[in-house]
Amino acid sequence: VAFIFGAVVQFLSRLLFTFDYVKRLSRYGALWGGLALAFITYFILIKGAGGATFIPPESAAWMKNNAPELIAWIFAGSAALLQVLHLFRVNILKTIVLVGTFSLAMAFAANDLVNFIGVPMAGLHAYTFAEATGSPLTTTMEALGSKVPTQNILLLLAGVIMVMTLWISKKARTVIDTTVNLGQQHEDAEEFESAYISRAIVRIMLRFFHFIRFFVPSPVRRWVAGRMDTRKYTVDPGLDRRPSFDLLRASVNMMVASAVISYATSQKLPLSTTYVTFMVAMGTSFADLAWGRESAVYRVTGVLTVIIGWFVTALFAFTLSGLMAVAIFYGGAYGVVGLVGLAGLIVWKNHAKHSARSKHKEMDEVFNLKKVTDPGETISTSSRHMSILLREIRLSLDAALDALFVQNVDWLNVEKKKNRTFQRWANIIIANVFKSMRLLQKDHVVFSHRYGQTIRRVQKLVDGHRDLVGRAYSHISNHHKGLLDVQVRELKEVKGLLNGILLGVETDLAKNEVVNHSAAIEKDCELRDLAERLNKVQIGRIQNEASKTRLSILYYDIVGNAMMLSKQSLKLMEIFAETFGGDKNKQMDFDLD
Repeated sequence: VAFIFGAVVQFLSRLLFTFDYVKRLSRYGALWGGLALAFITYFILIKGAGGATFIPPESAAWMKNNAPELIAWIFAGSAALLQVLHLFRVNILKTIVLVGTFSLAMAFAANDLVNFIGVPMAGLHAYTFAEATGSPLTTTMEALGSKVPTQNILLLLAGVIMVMTLWISKKARTVIDTTVNLGQQHEDAEEFESAYISRAIVRIMLRFFHFIRFFVPSPVRRWVAGRMDTRKYTVDPGLDRRPSFDLLRASVNMMVASAVISYATSQKLPLSTTYVTFMVAMGTSFADLAWGRESAVYRVTGVLTVIIGWFVTALFAFTLSGLMAVAIFYGGAYGVVGLVGLAGLIVWKNHAKHSARSKHKEMDEVFNLKKVTDPGETISTSSRHMSILLREIRLSLDAALDALFVQNVDWLNVEKKKNRTFQRWANIIIANVFKSMRLLQKDHVVFSHRYGQTIRRVQKLVDGHRDLVGRAYSHISNHHKGLLDVQVRELKEVKGLLNGILLGVETDLAKNEVVNHSAAIEKDCELRDLAERLNKVQIGRIQNEASKTRLSILYYDIVGNAMMLSKQSLKLMEIFAETFGGDKNKQMDFDLD
């Protein structure tokens, strides 16, 4: 319901205002804003009147019984006020978003405060009641069958704790980031991967809308396409970065979420304020054409992940509650101590996992190209990004080979999992390359050609890491025979040369100047000479059956990938040497294609 209403209202609002909405606010912005504020204000009254101790029950009942008249008066007053504010050059959409944020904050506080303080308050009253009877271990809990009074000081303390948690908690920001990323208007690195069910849903919806087109006249389709033209969307020049969506959609999010929650509350329907708001945001982003062909599958996967999480959470809560009750009933004090220890361990593990996830997200932010307009600056920025990626690949390869030498499958698994992260970073860099190429003028055709070459090189670096680490992990996890001692010594020599080459290229890219190209080329030649010698030695081991087939395949794969990684990194150095150094680096030209 929330998704559909959000999509419908946003679609109609966008048809009315288009993406170039500023000039149309003076015509009917006050009426539209008055309607939005009417729903939002009514939501505040309905949601807050039921549980507020400072509102008499008679007043709360009157507001609920006279809802239509109340909405009409609020609409008229809000429209008049917004028109006056518009005359004084006040952005009325900001006013709507501010009031809507306040209203939803009240709803979140009411719902989450109950969840946070309800069970502890019930436990405190149970303890107090049992202690007062004189036989607490045999007393039944009839007292909890009635309404439990709330102590205002504890309620206030709980509210302070919640506010501080929301202010300093990284997990709270993660929740907001997920919602914003799934609804952002422009294309960017997607947080979720593709899934079969999301691909099936997108495929069905594409066929559905293609079918609907036959029943809509061409003039209507052209008119709607003109009103929904996303190219009319312009970013406020006063902003440091492009917002994820504009104020019109933000105000619709607040208005629709408030209206849906108000109606459900008045009808005593069970709902979650948080998830209703989330689904409204997803519906408005869907109607705003934010889910394009390039991002729809990933956005649908994200929404399905959140929805499934709701049900999984309920199932886990039900199961764990039963297990805890059994542990306390049969274990007594020992069971309680064990559960407290287990809870502490779970909290610590979750904190560590979230910290690692936050660190990866911070690294993702490093690769996102900032707002730049100079082509030279974009090249310089991408050069530093590639240096960071090359450093992480170098460190991972070094750790993976060390793990292979000692046959540690757990360490190899850690490095194997990093490839997905490296691929995501490479995709971000490649996307930034395309962004940068759009900035290059016609007189920078040479730069554009060289710059586009980096895409192939970056992708091959990531592919080489995946192949090398993946083969090593597969070999050890399948319990095949480990490398011979002599092979380990030879591959350590290969690893040392490769590490030196990657480190040199990484350092030059970070400095945006190529100074070590002669040393890097010399090491590459040394690596190729070593590979040729090792090939002859390995052939002898194959002939005398000292090295079995699987072991030989792994050995050749490591040596071959080392040469490939060296070649691609040096090619990156050559490209950026030409870009930054012009003719003075011509001596670096050599065949690495």
